[in-house]
Amino acid sequence: MRRIFPLLLILMLLPGLACSSSALPFLQPTPTVFVLPTFTPSPTPPPTPTATSLPPTREVQPVPAWVAEFADPILAALAGQYPAYKDDFSGYNLGWFYVKRESPDGPFYAHLEDETLLLKIPDEREFRDAMVYNPSMIRRDFVLSVDFKFGKTQPHDILRFQFNQSAEQSVQLDLSKHEDWNFDWSLRAPLQSITGTYEYFSPEFINVTIILRGTECAFYLNHDPLGYLSDCRSGSVVEKSPRAVSFHLLSTTGYEALIMIDNVKLWDLEKVPGLP
Repeated sequence: MRRIFPLLLILMLLPGLACSSSALPFLQPTPTVFVLPTFTPSPTPPPTPTATSLPPTREVQPVPAWVAEFADPILAALAGQYPAYKDDFSGYNLGWFYVKRESPDGPFYAHLEDETLLLKIPDEREFRDAMVYNPSMIRRDFVLSVDFKFGKTQPHDILRFQFNQSAEQSVQLDLSKHEDWNFDWSLRAPLQSITGTYEYFSPEFINVTIILRGTECAFYLNHDPLGYLSDCRSGSVVEKSPRAVSFHLLSTTGYEALIMIDNVKLWDLEKVPGLP
């Protein structure tokens, strides 16, 4: 009887519990709301340009007075004038020779290759001074234009243009691969000279123009005025020798050296009309 009473009690309470639970409100789950953050775009600044260094500005040198007084009238008179001698070395050897020092043999025809005139060391017995000459270059007053470039050679090797006026007089222009130039003359002993520097852009050809008229001498490199002397010689004189005008390759070491020459032009100023 005691075991039956608790069971009856539970059965009597169940209907009331059901009623009371139906009276409770039904709870709906609240959905989770995700709120995205708001971003305010800010303008991107333009990139700062990287500063680049500009090449140095070449200083413009004033034009020397001798250009207008001496050289310009001569060069202007050459306009339209065919040179007295011209050689681009595209055909036969037009009178270019060389000799071997301390040898009775020769003269020999100078070396032509790839339409250029070559001065090279070593060449036979030549280890210091390779020389070529052309008797057609011998004039008293003239303008000489030559294109040249250094090949495999040492920095201090030299291209020389030499003009022998007599046994006591000579004029010569030296251009080294080291970009130094030297102008020597021996009007009166001892030998005198002026020096300077120039710009050489290897492996391009560079032009040298030399003017000798009366007692005056001037020269240009790539058509820029470079040097001038009012009394480089005693006058319009020239040595009576087939080698009075010569081109040289001077080696400072005796190692392999090479210079290529092209487009040789010479105007005889005694035959150019209109010169003052």
